[in-house]
Amino acid sequence: MKKRKFFISGEDLKDVLEWYGPSYCFASDRITVDGCKVGYMTREEPESKPFSGWWFYSGDEDQDYADNAENFTYYHLNTICNYDSEIIPFLTAPYNTAFGRDENGIFQEEEFDPPEGEMPAEITTPSPLPDIEDMIAKNCRYISQTEVSVKDIEYQFVKTKTAFCLPVGQIDCPTGEIVVCDPLYYLPSGVDCPHLAIRIPPGVYSVDVAIFYNRHIGTRVCTARLKIKDTKAVSYVCAESIEETTIKLADGFLTGFGVDAGMMTFCDAQVAEEYQNFIKNWEKENPDKNYYTDYFDKFFVETAKALPEYKHTSGDFIEWTNPMSNNKMVMITTGLGDGFYQSFWGYDSNNEICELIVPMIHPNIFE
Repeated sequence: MKKRKFFISGEDLKDVLEWYGPSYCFASDRITVDGCKVGYMTREEPESKPFSGWWFYSGDEDQDYADNAENFTYYHLNTICNYDSEIIPFLTAPYNTAFGRDENGIFQEEEFDPPEGEMPAEITTPSPLPDIEDMIAKNCRYISQTEVSVKDIEYQFVKTKTAFCLPVGQIDCPTGEIVVCDPLYYLPSGVDCPHLAIRIPPGVYSVDVAIFYNRHIGTRVCTARLKIKDTKAVSYVCAESIEETTIKLADGFLTGFGVDAGMMTFCDAQVAEEYQNFIKNWEKENPDKNYYTDYFDKFFVETAKALPEYKHTSGDFIEWTNPMSNNKMVMITTGLGDGFYQSFWGYDSNNEICELIVPMIHPNIFE
């Protein structure tokens, strides 16, 4: 197999693409090794689900170069968007379309020329392409479990080439009754917002997140952690909620919390009530606006700018101070987005609570 020295290193890739369809493509070494912009791109109807159908060329490859499978390899679409972001508006184009740059460097649609004959086996064989849907299904099973391994969590907070830990901020806990829920969809109304049955001492506590980069799903938050003591967790127990706040089903109760806006929070019960009052007042003063896009979004962007090493321009977490009470809470992006998540109390060797975690992604699933 051909060895490549990429023009952009993996550590310098950023998440620049929001994409929910088949996410793999093929690109010429003229782009990823030599650093050329995309000059021609074509989308064929794929035979395998992970393949998006996109092929990217610099446009100066001759026929001999294009016929050599060693000059192409497969990538996540986000990777090629790092090399040339001008392709992004065209990625949703239908199958059997092609685009090339005109004399002014502007992409124009061109006649689609289907490939003749059979493509080389090295490229057409879908087996090297991972089944992203299967990975996501496995991760859904992981986050729905009511048991979690200490080792699985511990290694996520150890810095490696593809993983690191970042501080999110602090939360004020005047009562010590913790609420873990979706702060954008559920918390404003207080519906489906579990209040945990175990209380912690009132105080101010730090929150951090374990983050990893993966070529299949980009940069993601794996686990959110509320540190209560500086001791190390040696076991985790699924956190149960106060009965009147537990999510109820026809045949029983659920531990955990639902997410429908791709976000979670750790906050104190009093701070949650203060937040609800803030949202109510804000919406009254801004009847035609959205409290996320017109208010909170700027805080996420500011956090992203303050952490350039994170390479996530939209921001994934904030520490927010309620201007009405000066109490703080945090908001954190939930791994792969919407779903149902569990929280766990971490106990140290003295059988005392030292942390509260919310696992969201198991990195090994996506290797």
